[in-house]
Amino acid sequence: MRRGGVVANVSEDGLRPSWGGGSSPGWSIVGSTAVPGLAAKPILDLQAAVADLRCAPSIAAVLGPEHWHYVDDLDARPWRRFFIKASDGHRVAHLHVMTLGSARWSEQLAFRDALRADRRLVESYAAMKVALAAQHADDREAYSAAKYLLHPSCPRARHNQRK
Repeated sequence: MRRGGVVANVSEDGLRPSWGGGSSPGWSIVGSTAVPGLAAKPILDLQAAVADLRCAPSIAAVLGPEHWHYVDDLDARPWRRFFIKASDGHRVAHLHVMTLGSARWSEQLAFRDALRADRRLVESYAAMKVALAAQHADDREAYSAAKYLLHPSCPRARHNQRK
């Protein structure tokens, strides 16, 4: 199974070694693959904590030999640094490096935990993902942004609704 193999490889790939500053980061599996029963592409989304995002080139040097690719030129989000792992020409894992305690760090975990705790929420979110996937079939970024901004259980959507 691709997911299981990636989890094993991720531990071996060095998500736990020292990254800039000498401390081991916290890390979590997030995204749809972290929610039992939620349909998901076979791509693990991992988030790892660092003290400062400027250490991304050092992380790239550690993870590069394990076939992780730092997407520094395509990912302009100020709150993370993004790495991709591919196998046989297909993405198998995404690594979202963020500062521990940042708003987005907490939002990702809260949303994952809310989905894990509520079967009806999973069903609602799954239906929305199917509709958005059809609407944004050729635009992965638009799909990702829409699902994060639109689902009412997502912290970012609740924040936008209050405005």
